[in-house]
This record gives sequence, C-alpha cells and structure tokens, in this order.
Amino acid sequence: MELFGTDGVRGIPGEYPLTREFVERLAEAAARELCREGAAGPVLLARDTRGSGVMLTRALARGFARAGCRPLIDLGVLPTPGLARIAAARHAAFGVVVSASHNPPEFNGIKFFDGTGGKLDPKIEQRIEKLDVTSPRVLPD
Repeated sequence: MELFGTDGVRGIPGEYPLTREFVERLAEAAARELCREGAAGPVLLARDTRGSGVMLTRALARGFARAGCRPLIDLGVLPTPGLARIAAARHAAFGVVVSASHNPPEFNGIKFFDGTGGKLDPKIEQRIEKLDVTSPRVLPD
C-alpha cells in the first residue's frame, strides 16, 4: 500500500482514501508514530477553502485525540507554507494541512509536516502506512 504520494495523501473526499473513517484511522496511526518520536508540542491543523476541508479536519482531529496527541490547535484556513512556518515557530509536535493545492476542486489532500515545518521523512511515512491504518474496526463518532 502506498498512501503517501509526493506531497501527502490525495484523492476525492468521500472515496478511499479520503473517507471519514479512513482519515480518522490515518490520523490515529500518524499521531501514534509522530508522538512516539518524542515530540511534546502542540499538534497544528489547518485547511484551505475547499468545501470538504471541514469534514476532513474534523476526522483528523478525532483520530489525533484518540491517539492522545494534545493540545490540538485548529488554525482554520491557512496557506500551506503558513502552517509549516507556524509549526516551526510553535515547536509543534507536528502539523497537518488539508489542501490539494493545484489539483482540481473535487480533490483534496492531507499533508503532514514535522515539528520544524518540513515534510515528513519518507521512512516515517512508510512506518505510518505499516501501522493498523487499514483495520476494518468501527470507529466511534
């Protein structure tokens, strides 16, 4: 399975991999891996103006909370470079932005950043993918 492309996880919201249930599991797995790295700062969340951003950020927040990553700071609508900059300035555990950048409007994406505002190391992305992301378990609302 290769969830992470060149710039995060992308797709059409409501379809795999951007279903609410799968995004919650992805967030939980990512948070467990990224918080395991010893990061103690806040988890930052931002989105672009696409209509699906609210649903996706809520699903991410539920997954992060289930993994015990706190505090979670929702920065609202913010450009991707802004999230990266704030992650570094706030000494964040990690940051996530929901955005599909230059893709057509029906798409969206999830981009993870480390606490320095940099892209995740591909080895970390591979470890996230190896966690129980594809579990069919039912998640509470």
